[in-house]
Amino acid sequence: MASKRWSDVLSKQTRDALREASRSPFAIVPMKHIGGRFGIASSSAASDRYIVVDRSTGDVPAFESMNDLIGDGWAVD
Repeated sequence: MASKRWSDVLSKQTRDALREASRSPFAIVPMKHIGGRFGIASSSAASDRYIVVDRSTGDVPAFESMNDLIGDGWAVD
C-alpha cells in the first residue's frame, strides 16, 4: 500500500471512472500512480477485478477491488 495518498475528490473520481468503465467490455481508463508512473486500467464486470498495465515497466498488477487499486497508489489521470 502506498504511504502517500490521493485526495478524497480524486479517489471519488477514480471510483466513478472505474465504475463507468466496468459497464463496457472495451473501456480503458488512463491512470497515474502516486510514485510518478502512468498506466491504463481495465475492469471486468463479470469478475469484479481491476488490472493496470504499468506503461513504464509493462507489469500488470491485478486488484480485487477499487479500494485495493486506489490504496496501491493508482488514480484516474
